[in-house]
Amino acid sequence: MTLISSLARHAESIPDQLFTRIVKKGVVEKTRTFEESYMWALQWASLFSYWKIRHDSTVLIALPNCDAFAGAYFGALMSGAAPAPIAPIRKLDPNDPYIKTIVERIKFINAKAIVVPSEQSEIVTWDEFKDVVVITEQHAEASYGIGVAHSSLDDLGLIQFTSGTSGKPKAVMLTQRALIAQLEMLKHALQLYDRFKDWGVSWLPLFHDMGLIGFLLTPMYSGGSVTLLPTEEFIFRPSAWLKAITEYKATITGAPPSAYALCAKRIKDAEAAQYDLSSIRVALVGAEAVTRESLDQFGKKFSAAGFRATAFMPTYGLAENCLAVTMPPLDHEPQFDQINFRKMADGIAESSGEGETRFFANVGRPLPNTEVTILDPSGRRLAERRIGEIVIKSPCLMKGYYNDLRNTQYAIRDDSLYTGDLGYLVNDDLHITGRLKEMIIVGGRNYYPDDVEQLVNAVDGVRAERVVAIGVDDVENATEKLIVLAETDKAESSERDALRMAIRQTLIDAGYPVGDVVLLKPKSIRSTLTGKPQRLECKQRYLNGEFGMMNAE
Repeated sequence: MTLISSLARHAESIPDQLFTRIVKKGVVEKTRTFEESYMWALQWASLFSYWKIRHDSTVLIALPNCDAFAGAYFGALMSGAAPAPIAPIRKLDPNDPYIKTIVERIKFINAKAIVVPSEQSEIVTWDEFKDVVVITEQHAEASYGIGVAHSSLDDLGLIQFTSGTSGKPKAVMLTQRALIAQLEMLKHALQLYDRFKDWGVSWLPLFHDMGLIGFLLTPMYSGGSVTLLPTEEFIFRPSAWLKAITEYKATITGAPPSAYALCAKRIKDAEAAQYDLSSIRVALVGAEAVTRESLDQFGKKFSAAGFRATAFMPTYGLAENCLAVTMPPLDHEPQFDQINFRKMADGIAESSGEGETRFFANVGRPLPNTEVTILDPSGRRLAERRIGEIVIKSPCLMKGYYNDLRNTQYAIRDDSLYTGDLGYLVNDDLHITGRLKEMIIVGGRNYYPDDVEQLVNAVDGVRAERVVAIGVDDVENATEKLIVLAETDKAESSERDALRMAIRQTLIDAGYPVGDVVLLKPKSIRSTLTGKPQRLECKQRYLNGEFGMMNAE
């Protein structure tokens, strides 16, 4: 069964059941049943075929969360093309740096078409897009009456660009076979057996795997219904998410830990009690390091709204495996392992409640037909509570990186995916500690940016979640230096000096050999399109002296 045959099956068996609901500013903009969704995809497929976008073609989908996205995505599959979602254009200016990014990606994957909102149709006149077909929703509303070619399981179902937190974004190729395997796993893990029972609500961007696979493909495959909000609505008004959950009695939702923390911070106690979150049975947590604080804050703030902490489901996944790798059981409160900081530097995850410690979330056990092992740099399998690289075997693995044989061969060896993530196992439960490429080695000991950033974030005067820890070469001592970049609102020289000393002392007390602390103005640290700080870019800017100039101002 392909993705399209799954949609077709539900269009025939439950034609009148709601599949998608698009809500903007609290108003329902568009609804589509399964039958309507199938016919809508057929219109898009006909449009793509008209432009000779068929097998071996790629389509760049630069759309926000909207009705056209589902039509364009499934329509591309119907025509035999591979859909490649990216963040939409926010600024209609040919000189905007993001336009250059889009053009680079068009050339990189040899896209024949780009889909944009109707109000952005003017880009068809820009020189930057002269070699690609520009398509809008208005084009799809016409009927072209051209036959379509259904794709096979071995055809690409998605080209997913990675976030680029640790390097230049790569284009992950996922077959429909891999996606179907993932959807089947999610169906069982989330117990999506009653198609009339589960209602999803999501603001997560559809150009990201957590939004697309978790909250469009999963309900499509299981026969569920989903309410989609514009991502920017949550960013500017987190309450929109909670209002939608309340109004539509969502049973499944999900977000990064920072989103739960933002709700807890922005929404006052009196307002929190006005919502009804009692319908939520699964609140997925992923895409970032899962912190105990973020979940505790949300759970306490919204317990009066009926939210149950047992709904939280911290997960581990990555684009190279479609989405999820591990999940904990349903209806269990999140578990955290308290680990000694200093032992971690030696690669040991020793459980301890004494001294400087860090809490790591239990992100569950491998999904069915998935194997997770922890390996040292020599490829030797490590015992429990030994930190090493996470290596997985799964039917959901990517076909490879588009036009990137070198990185593909590095990532996939012996039918296993070398994730570049660091973690450890306890009773087959996985705990994530960081990224291999981001690990900082000082004097032969290993230090993890997430740990450093968590400590510094707690220092009074530091802007929340605006901290980056990097390692730079210390040539003289043949090692690395730990550098901390932190945003602050403090402008007075004396206040900044005091804050710098407080950060340094906090790290020294925790056993970190800090090399330098650089204080930055607000909005100095750039983020990826999914909100993660760009550590590699920050490192490059530090080496270029950009942050030094800011620090001196």
